[in-house]
Formats: sequence, C-alpha cells, structure tokens
Amino acid sequence: MTRWPLICAIGGIALTLFVWPVAGLDPTPSDIRIPWWALLVLFAVSEVAVVHVFLAGEAHSFSLSEVPLVLGLFFADPITLVAVYVGGATLALVTFRRQRLVKAGFNVASFALQASLATIVFYSIHGTQGPLQPISWVAALAATICVLMVADVLLNLAIRLSGARISFRDMLTTLGVGAIATFMGTCLALIAVVILWTSPSAGWMAAVPTLTLFLAFRAYSGQRVERERMVGLYEATRQLHSSPGFEATLKTAARSTREMLEAEFAQVIALMPPEVIVSSLDHRDGSSTHGDVKNQAWPSGTLAELDSLDEPIFSSAWKRADLLRSLVPDHSVRNGVIAPLRIDGRLAGAVIVANRLGDASSFTTLDLKTLQTLTEHISVSLSNCRLEDSLSDVTELKEQLRHKAFHDDLTHLANRLLFMERVEHALERRPGAKNLAVAFIDIDDFKTLNDSLGHAAGDAALVAVAGALKRCLRPADTAARLGGDEFAILLEDLDSDQDVHGVAQRILTTLRKPVRVQGQVLTLHASVGFAVVQPGDTVEALMRNADAAMYAAKRNGKDDYALFEPEMQRSASKRLEMKRGLAQALERDEFEVYYQPVIRLEDERVIGVEALVRWRHPQRGLLTPSEFISLSEESGLILSIGRWVLEQACTQLPSLAAAYDNPDLSVSVNLSPRQVEDSKLLETVKETIARSGIEPGQLILEITESALMDENGAEILEALSELGVRLAIDDFGTGFSSLSYLDRFPIDILKIDRTFICSLGENGDPTLTRAILNLGVTMSLAIIAEGIETPIQNEILEAMGCELGQGYLFAPPRPLGDITESFERPYIVKSAS
Repeated sequence: MTRWPLICAIGGIALTLFVWPVAGLDPTPSDIRIPWWALLVLFAVSEVAVVHVFLAGEAHSFSLSEVPLVLGLFFADPITLVAVYVGGATLALVTFRRQRLVKAGFNVASFALQASLATIVFYSIHGTQGPLQPISWVAALAATICVLMVADVLLNLAIRLSGARISFRDMLTTLGVGAIATFMGTCLALIAVVILWTSPSAGWMAAVPTLTLFLAFRAYSGQRVERERMVGLYEATRQLHSSPGFEATLKTAARSTREMLEAEFAQVIALMPPEVIVSSLDHRDGSSTHGDVKNQAWPSGTLAELDSLDEPIFSSAWKRADLLRSLVPDHSVRNGVIAPLRIDGRLAGAVIVANRLGDASSFTTLDLKTLQTLTEHISVSLSNCRLEDSLSDVTELKEQLRHKAFHDDLTHLANRLLFMERVEHALERRPGAKNLAVAFIDIDDFKTLNDSLGHAAGDAALVAVAGALKRCLRPADTAARLGGDEFAILLEDLDSDQDVHGVAQRILTTLRKPVRVQGQVLTLHASVGFAVVQPGDTVEALMRNADAAMYAAKRNGKDDYALFEPEMQRSASKRLEMKRGLAQALERDEFEVYYQPVIRLEDERVIGVEALVRWRHPQRGLLTPSEFISLSEESGLILSIGRWVLEQACTQLPSLAAAYDNPDLSVSVNLSPRQVEDSKLLETVKETIARSGIEPGQLILEITESALMDENGAEILEALSELGVRLAIDDFGTGFSSLSYLDRFPIDILKIDRTFICSLGENGDPTLTRAILNLGVTMSLAIIAEGIETPIQNEILEAMGCELGQGYLFAPPRPLGDITESFERPYIVKSAS
C-alpha cells in the first residue's frame, strides 16, 4: 500500500503540468496531422511489443514508444499527444499485459508525467520551427531522454518502496541499455518525421528500420536473459547438491526456483511414502515456511492429476486453476507454472511457481524450459538426499538399538549385560592382577520411598543416584544399573586395595547430600559391597562376592560399606540355602504358629492373642521371623506363608478362646507390605473368616507404618474395615509416623514399639510413650504396649493410663498345644516362665 501515495503524487504533478503549461502550448505548424486514433494505436502497439529486462527480482519493460512520441510532437497538438500517450499505454496495460491494479496505476501515472514533461521540454527548445532544423532534432532527443530519466527515477523509487534493493551497477546497466534504445528509437522517429514532412507518401519506408531495430533489441535482450538463466541454473544446481540434508535441499530448491523465474513465491512439495507430504515455500517478502502438508485437505484427484503431467504447464485463472489452487490453497494466485517431480519414473512431488513479478504479465515458454531443467536437478538432489537420509537413519537406528541393548533406559548408565562384558574384558586384560574391583550398591529403604512418594519420585531418585555415582568415579570407571535400586561400579587400575575405601567413602558421602525430588528434599543412603579381584576369579565369582559384601553392609545397619571376605560367601551360601528351604517348608509342614497373650493391665485378663510364625528348620531348629521373613519377602513366598498363618490363627481361635475362657477373644495377625498390596487379600480374609466361623471383629490385622504409604492398599484397608475386621499399626513410632495416616485410614489400634517400653524405669524419657497414649485418647484409639518385661515397666504404664499390654512379663509366645494342655486361666499371674 506504500505505492499508492506515490502514484497519487505522480498523477497530481502530471495533471498540474497538463493543465498548465501543456494545455496552453501552440502546436508545431504543419500541413500534416496524424489522426489521434492512429497515434493511440501506435502507443498501444509499442507497449505491447516490449522487451523485458529483469532487475531486483522483477521484470521491467523497454519499448519503442519514442517513435509515436516524436511523431506526435511534430504532427499532433500537445493536448492530443498527452491524451493518446496515456490512453494507448493504458489500453495495452489493461487489455494485453493484464497488470495488477497497483502496477497499472503506477505506470499510467508515470506515462502521464513523462508525456507532459516531454511535451514541455520539446516546445521549450523547438518553439515553432519545422523538423528539418537541427534544433528540432535536439528538442526531440531531449524530450525522449527526459522520458527515459523520469522513468528510471520513478522505477528506482518504486523498487526501494517495495523493500527491494538494486545495485548501482544494475542501475547503470539499465540506464545504459535504455539510453541506447532511446537514442536509436529517436533517430528512427526523426527519419520518419523528415520522410513524412518531405514526402508523406514514402512514410511507410520508416517502418522497416524501426522494425529491424526492435527485433535486434529483442534478440539481444533474449540472449541476455538466456545467458543469465544458464548462470542461474549452474548456481542453483551447485547449491542444491551442496545442501546438507533433505529439508535444506527443499528450502534451497524453493528459493532458487522463485529467484530464477522472478515470481512472488515458489513452493516445492515432496511426497514421502506412505502418506506424508513435506512442503517448503519461499516468498518474495523473505518469509518461508517448511513442514508437513495435510493432504487430507486436498480435493480428491489432486495427486492423480499431478501424476498425469509429463512436463511443466502454465496455470492461470482460465487454465488448470483448480489444480493450482488445490496445491497452494493458502495463497492468492493470478498465474503460475506447475512442474511434476519424478524419481525413477514415479511421482515424487511438484514445483509450483506463482505470480510473475514486474511488467511481465505471465510466465513464458523460456520459463517452462528453465523450470523443466531445474526440476530435473531438484529430483536428483532429493533422490540423493533420501538415499543419504535412509543410510543415516539405518546407522542411527543401529546405534540406538546398540545403546538401548547395553544401557538402562531410565538412568542411561550401563546395564547388567554391558557391565558384565566390561568386567570380563577387564579380567582378560589383567589376568591374575589385583588392581581391579567391583562394587554392588543397594539403596536403603528404597521400597518405602517408592511406596510413599510414588514411582515417579522413585525414578527421579534413581536418576539422582546415577548422577551421584558418575560424579564419584573416574572417566575410566564404569557405573551400571543392574535393575530396581541395585547399582554396580567397575574400578580399574587401582594402585592398591586401599583405594576402594576412598571410593566407598565418596559414594556414601555424596549420596547423603540432600536432593530435591518432585518438590521434596530427600536424603538417600546406600549399602555398598566391594570385591577386589583375586587370582582365578571369574566374572560370576567377582559379582557374587560383591553381592555378598553388600548384604553384609546391610546387616551391619545399612548406610555403610563392606569389603568382601570369604566368610561373607559362606553367609551368602547360607542365605541361598535358607531360600531353598523356605520354598519347601510349607509343603513339609515345617511352619508353626505361636501365640502371645494381650493383657488388660488393670486385672491381667487375657483379651486377645498375637499370632507369631515360627519355622522348625530340619537342621537349625526353631527359627524366629527375624531369621527368615526378609528372605520370604525377597522370594515372594511371604504371600503363601501369610495366607497359611491367617488360616491357622482363625481356625485355632475357638480353641484359644476356650483355653482362656473368653468367647470374645481376638487374634492379631501380622501383614507385610507385600500382603497389603496383594489384590486377593480381601477375598482371602473373607473366605478364611467364613470357614473358621469367627466374627470379623475378632480378627485384628497388624500392619506397619510403611504399608500405609502405599496408596494402592488404601482401598483394601477400607474394605477390610467395612467387613468388620479391626486394623492395628504395629511398632508405632519407629517408622514414618504421620497423623494424616491415622486420620485418613480406618485404624483402630496403635501398638507402642518395645524400644519405647524398654527405656521405662531406666532413667529413660517417657515423653514419647505418654504422647502416644494421649494421642490414643484424643483419636479414640486402643493402645497396646509391646515388650513389657519388668514389673516396673508395667507399673509406669498403668500410672500413665495404658490399658493393654503384652510381653514376657506375662507370657512368652507358645504353641496352641502348650496353651490348651496347661489349662490357662483367664487371668495371668505375672511370670517370665
């Protein structure tokens, strides 16, 4: 829109000059007068038969309008001359060249200003003399040179207003070519004037040199354009073949095509099987777009019609308009050319060039030939890019698959396979050497963290651990994630075995630093086991020794490290033997249930019993849960053992109630976190209660605080409470205690951990015990004190208001047979027997 003020200004100046002084000038005295319509035709023909020169991305026209202009200056009055000049040129622009409105408006205003100034200049110099005087020739040449200068100034002004730039060299070239054409055209026109002045009947002879000049100039211009196209094709081909990749090739192809064919925009479309269509569009204003085209929006048959093309075609409002609009639906198109892209004879895309710039109204046959050659080079370049991309994709895929096969997806550390391979290679390079060590690292209490904060937080914590390990190691060392929360490291080129201690301390110190995980600050701990290679060690032996050392560190209280010793392997062998024995213990009926009474402290009446499992090992004798429960959880046997204990406790409860003379006697059964997560727990409890015939309220299920952190178990606990089963928190105060758990879950009983009870009466602080008792009163929860072993502890608890307790002061855990055969009374005499 910035050109319209310029057009109005030019038109205003031209109109002013036309009104005065052009309208007041006297015509050249002559007996010959060329009819206005003849001059009109001559001006129109001169603007139709133009020669285009391309500058600054646009086509600019040169014509032989000097001939009718000079004829009109001598053989027409000034008013008629200006009118037919503007009228003839306008007729040509609108009818034949079909220029856009803004372009036609600019040219019409320019013609008006040129005609007025030429007339003024001519009459100022010539006066009223005849054409045979030299002064008349000078006046005519001055008038045509004035037209050329005005046209050149306005042309450069319009180019700058459009945002384009034209070099000084191109300006001089344009002016030079125009000056030559103007001088020759003026000379021919003056010859015609002299011929007409002296012998009007011989006027036709002036047409021959005029036509010859026009054809020669047109041929020169055509050769110049073809030469420029050849240079452009060479440069475009060079850029295409040097473009790095498929996307860059598309962009280069679109830009080169638009620039070479002097168009408003060019679009290159590439068909990527099976249905992806990639497009790159380059616009004259400097903008470009690249991306996928939604071919679903194309009318049906667009691709088929495109495939039917054998060569580039013209497209305009009257020809192939639907095809052009379907290919570039988001742009206004006046005219264009469409060329199919083919690779190995198959349709691979298309090149669309639209809206010819400058004075040229449409694309030419030369444009079609140029586009045909260019599309062939584009097809070759795209084919090469596809091949290169395919090879690159295959190589990249191989690398990705190899990386995935040997690395952990979450932490990107080496996985077990790669770690064992590197350990094997390290052993092969250093046979019998002692400068090599392997460490196993297990995150302490990771399951509790995972259950309480969720798997996403657990994954984030594992990533933090991986980062900490890498910071502790040298570039030559290898860190790996073996699975779950287990990591391993390979240390090579150790100067001595003592280097292991330094690495262990760095790892533990680094992990103890608080890390932020999903908005929460956590402190992580780990158990680390090291094994230094010994002569004859295999990969399996080295890793087995490191694993044994890691378990030794856990048994030492966690957050520690241990260096492998042979005794650890014997301990590990025992653990393995225990795991094997556990798998057969149920089948061999080696488990037993012991019961410890729960006492009402004020009158020492037995109001319940706690079921405690024992394993009568064939070689090791009677084992307590602390010796095998962790192994059963690792192996998954805890679910089977737990179901068996529940079945035994509920089935034997009537016998226990008779022995203690209490028909309302309750039985407490411990549940591990794995059991709480079991989807079949609710069904198992229902069926067990139904088979045993007890009341749901007589069954108390004891869970740890860590089990409450598992959101998946919340629904099961709610369902158990609705069934009538009571729920107790075992060892309360030792875990992740939170009042929100007590409020959110249907808890009935809190069992104070024995560590709080042991300190009573020994100058210990009873504050926490009293706080738990007060909490029970506030929240209407029953409180049971565990581990009462002395009368003093019992007296202190009674004084603080504790109502229930259990411990060796009253009775140790015993099997059902011992309880029923001793004819236990409902009241217990305090004794450690």
